[in-house]
Amino acid sequence: MKKSIALSAVLCVCLHAEIFTLGVVEVTAKDEGVSTPNVSVVNKKTIQLNNAKTVSDIAKLTPGVSLRGGAYARNETSISIRGLSSTQIPVYIDGIPVYVPYDGNMDLSRFTTYDLSRIDISKGASSVLYGPNALGGAINIVSLKPTRELEASLGYGARAGKDSGTLTNIVDARVATKQELFYVQVNGSFIENDGNPMTSNHDFVKDHSHVESRDKKVGLKLGFTPTDSDEYVISYSKQEGEKTGRLYEGRDKTDFFSDSYWYWPQWNKESIYFLSNTDFNNWYVKSKAYYDKFKNSLHNMSDSNFNQSAPGKRGFKSKYNDYTYGFGFEVGANIGENNILKFAPSYKRDVHRESDIDVPVQRYEDETLSLALEHTYFFTERTNLTTGISYDSRKAIKAEHYGIPAWESNPKAKKRLYEHPTKKDGSFNYQAIFKHSFTDEDELMLGFAKKTRFPTIKDRYSFRFGRFIPNPDLKAEEAYHYEVGYSKKFGDDFRLNAAIFYSDIRKKFETIVVQTKPKKIGQFQNIGNSDIYGFEFEAHANLMSNLKMGANYTYMHADSGKDGVYLTGIPKHKGFLYADLKIAPKFSLYISQEGETGRQSNSDGTFKPGGFMVTNVKFIANITKNLNVDVGVDNLFDKAYEYTEGFFGDGRTFFANIRYDF
Repeated sequence: MKKSIALSAVLCVCLHAEIFTLGVVEVTAKDEGVSTPNVSVVNKKTIQLNNAKTVSDIAKLTPGVSLRGGAYARNETSISIRGLSSTQIPVYIDGIPVYVPYDGNMDLSRFTTYDLSRIDISKGASSVLYGPNALGGAINIVSLKPTRELEASLGYGARAGKDSGTLTNIVDARVATKQELFYVQVNGSFIENDGNPMTSNHDFVKDHSHVESRDKKVGLKLGFTPTDSDEYVISYSKQEGEKTGRLYEGRDKTDFFSDSYWYWPQWNKESIYFLSNTDFNNWYVKSKAYYDKFKNSLHNMSDSNFNQSAPGKRGFKSKYNDYTYGFGFEVGANIGENNILKFAPSYKRDVHRESDIDVPVQRYEDETLSLALEHTYFFTERTNLTTGISYDSRKAIKAEHYGIPAWESNPKAKKRLYEHPTKKDGSFNYQAIFKHSFTDEDELMLGFAKKTRFPTIKDRYSFRFGRFIPNPDLKAEEAYHYEVGYSKKFGDDFRLNAAIFYSDIRKKFETIVVQTKPKKIGQFQNIGNSDIYGFEFEAHANLMSNLKMGANYTYMHADSGKDGVYLTGIPKHKGFLYADLKIAPKFSLYISQEGETGRQSNSDGTFKPGGFMVTNVKFIANITKNLNVDVGVDNLFDKAYEYTEGFFGDGRTFFANIRYDF
């Protein structure tokens, strides 16, 4: 194998039209943009076909991936991969980390898909080039970039339940140009949600008509392309939003959220980042630098009308004013005839600042350093082995809290601003992925990886409304992933992916009761060992010239390692089916069915929602080459379903979309 071929595959000089190639972190597929057993690629066509308006909507389309917290009180959604939660899976946009510094979460329902080219979901043995904290994999959201002199798109969508008070409006626009030496792209979107449509097949006590959200976003991308392979890009985005929490309608009247009515008057995010690639024939240098701000205000209101603050201690008004900055680079080179070596150091600093009524600003600050080395050896054109190793370190710089320290013995002590103990922690990660193709249209993959995740600021220092004692000594979680996967294409008419996986999770954070009187108090401690194993399957077929069908299925078994203790949020069975029928040259019908068995909502197993099946139908009209219209119904049979006990998904919802691409 000639090394120039190998290097060009790694550099991804031209993966696919409109894909922002600088934002792709790992190149894994023989046919780039096609899913492999350990990396699911959700492209723009699939996103639009399934009416996936936000990033979280793609969970149902992807084997091994589940929607997590589909209706939590925070009115946020996230994604779990093979049973590992959102805080164990970093989220990136174009390879830039965007998860919130305080708790490691990211509300994926706030990220629209209109300006994306694809979403890469790496499972288990994800590349060490992603950086730290990828315990369960990584999600990389890859943006668009222009490819023509002038291109533009304009879209409008509306959705509502049986009540007009549940109307949601979505508007998006994009204008871009690609010239010989540069390109420019401007985009924006606005989402207004007046309320969540609730099913008629459940008796709701609370008034859900006031569960609302607003979100607006603008973005700018400037690219300089002096040669075919060299690229230098500045990207900027600003997002402003407000929302209310979802309402608990479950059986657990002692639940913390049963009497919580949260309102966020501010959910704002602003980001700027720089990416570059410079090619030196047999080696290259990529660089990145970024600065990200996140402002968040939370008020607890008196009732489900969300128009008056709760009285007394319940009426808190919490403010977050966070920022993150970081930088890194990646050097890749051909070493000999069949070797590719990559070195990728990175640095990240997270600052969390919070305050409440009559409480001074408390500052928490972490810095994280990662040194990653990845090597690929090509035995033949059909056989290769990729190995990687990284060392990550996290140092707590500052951790302030306003209150009375636990070690204070003076009974007359007053609240004050004091500092928690700060610690430094380090961990090694390593991986090996062997791939072999028996033919030009298949691939066998064997994977192993040891991954870690440092505890977040919230994990170590949060009192959780007086229910927890902080633990600054909390160590990194560890996961050992084992995987066997196989993918195959049968010409242009059929393709499949299948994988068997096992994850051994050690030093897992578990809540340990450290005090029972006068009230129960817990603490996170590294004593948990758990196992998650299962298999996943995905198939797509062109059955006739006018009919495409597909399905994916995931089985997962989760064992907490303790009798009577359950891992939460993990469906044992999860499936998705679709049929795409072209009924005329310009018209088609798309039907999908998603479902899963119930998951544990409480670690003691007391509350577990039942399983469900939801049917969605969409009629698509390609009016012209550039104009598309679709109308349809989600949850056609108005099923009542819950991802988490007490928080119900949307009932029957009618929608319509129109899009013009120039």
